[in-house]
Amino acid sequence: MIASKPKRGEFYIHRKDGRVYQVLGYARMFEQENQDLINLKRMKDGMTVTLSADLFVLYIEAHKFSKDKEIISNVKVNL
Repeated sequence: MIASKPKRGEFYIHRKDGRVYQVLGYARMFEQENQDLINLKRMKDGMTVTLSADLFVLYIEAHKFSKDKEIISNVKVNL
């Protein structure tokens, strides 16, 4: 199964340490038009992480990150 491209505002859980990351958005490198970067915000401490969007999709496919709808609904209730 091929994972779809994560959308802005979605939350993903790192399976190993349980930390929650929010997708902030996408960017492109200046000279690399075929290389998308994804910006993630770690919710525990607010740290921003930037990595290759293709690499993040591979992590999702390898079940290192998973999207959890329960967290999304809990965040909406708490806001």
